[in-house]
Amino acid sequence: MTTGIGMPEEEEQSSWLLRLIQVGVSGLIVAPHPNAPTVTPAMIQTADEHKFPLLKAPFELEFVTLARVIIKNSLDIERERLEKAKRIFDAYGDSLSREAGGLGRLEAIARGVGWDLALVDDTSGDVIATSGRRRDARATEQQSTVLAIPGRLRMSLRIRTEPNTVPDALLAHYVVGITALELEQYARSLDERRRDGETVLRSLLKGAVEIRAISSVLEQHKIAGDIVLLSIMAEDGGAYSLSNVHLAPALRSPEVLLLQEDGEFFALAPDDDDVIETFAKLLGSDTRIGVSLPLSPVVGVPEARRQAHLALQDAVEAPRPCAGTGGRTKSRDTFHAALQSPGRWFRKFSARSLTMIKRAAGACWKPWKHSSQRIAHTSRARSNSVSTDRPSFTG
Repeated sequence: MTTGIGMPEEEEQSSWLLRLIQVGVSGLIVAPHPNAPTVTPAMIQTADEHKFPLLKAPFELEFVTLARVIIKNSLDIERERLEKAKRIFDAYGDSLSREAGGLGRLEAIARGVGWDLALVDDTSGDVIATSGRRRDARATEQQSTVLAIPGRLRMSLRIRTEPNTVPDALLAHYVVGITALELEQYARSLDERRRDGETVLRSLLKGAVEIRAISSVLEQHKIAGDIVLLSIMAEDGGAYSLSNVHLAPALRSPEVLLLQEDGEFFALAPDDDDVIETFAKLLGSDTRIGVSLPLSPVVGVPEARRQAHLALQDAVEAPRPCAGTGGRTKSRDTFHAALQSPGRWFRKFSARSLTMIKRAAGACWKPWKHSSQRIAHTSRARSNSVSTDRPSFTG
């Protein structure tokens, strides 16, 4: 606070104000003495550029009285801050004792501090959880403070306070710290779920158990309907890697069973275009995925592994992000063109099958030029056949 007597002349006022700002002065009140220099527009502009409070008051203002008001308000603010901090930790401790879920604890923290809180996925921008009522998305973005949450889960905390106010920095630090601890506990639980899924998928790939035997496990991971096996090749550069993709919020419902073993990476997932495409996008644009036929009593997991591996080879050779096994029909462009025209796959596997049959049949093998010719020959052979004690063979 100054009467302006000590202020420099007009040409030096801007540099003088800059020195005050640099040493950490919070604001300046000028109650100008009649003989004091006039505050220049350049000084006001400097204050605006640095968002520095520059206030003018009448000379009759009693600085002592103003100082008392400022000190009292500062103490009141600090007391209120401490009370809110205590409410935050009390509410969080109470939610832990009640064994509330993650969202319940977030709501408890929000009640303690009096803010609306939301967890936001940094990769997709989706709101994962919120303590407040739903609002217009654009208004929420404009009136919120977004703070990064440290840890393995790539999330931010969006804070909404009363209109035209900003959250207290220290209280926000407390809230972010508690949320980070909570998310790390959640990440550890996801690590455990991934290890459980790896054990199950490893047993399936070895043929030690059948898919019917793990229906309860699939239900826990929210995997229902047709299920396919994915063979995956991914390089660094995506939002997630093969080692931490299980932490992605986009794979929470449904989840995906993952296994990385002997240089190969497999996933057991629903036969859903959106899930598979999301999985590929999380790992990056260089990801290649081979998709098996849906699992069934005929197509077991070991057979699905072979199909997915062949499809992955085709995706790498194409190259395309994702390839499926012959007979699958998909409408999305990210899937291999063979899915829209399975004739290529049919010819490829038919040629291999015919070669194996030739080797097994040896001299008995006699190919026919046309299917109609084969049918006609077989029909004539049946009509001309006679009953003997020795069986007759045709074709």
